[in-house]
Amino acid sequence: MAEAVWHAFENEQHLLVEAATGTGKTMAYLYPAFVKSVEENLPVVIATDTIALQQQILENDVPKLERALGTTVKTALLKGRDHYLCVQKFEHFLERMPAHYDEQLMACQLLVWLTETETGDVEELNLPSGGRALWMS
Repeated sequence: MAEAVWHAFENEQHLLVEAATGTGKTMAYLYPAFVKSVEENLPVVIATDTIALQQQILENDVPKLERALGTTVKTALLKGRDHYLCVQKFEHFLERMPAHYDEQLMACQLLVWLTETETGDVEELNLPSGGRALWMS
């Protein structure tokens, strides 16, 4: 699979691969992606369907690749916009003076969180179900 990924990179082609769980798919695309990125001095984007897979790649697979290659792999984690607070929407939310206790509590929680967050990711928060619904609105 790694050879097929490399060939696809080299020939600017698309590649679709299906393989069973635990067969090394992640390393088979991470290694050629890293090498191509270094060769071309360009970033490579790897999109996943789940946050769990993103975490697996960052916490398990990238460190394995770094150990195998004896180098550092520069990474960045990007999540969909639903994971981040729209400050403009939040400002409008505060302007209408939340009437319900749950909304007031969430507003206070978010104000404190905004001063402390390093990532801005909603995953840092422990929002109650009502707060999660407000976040998504």
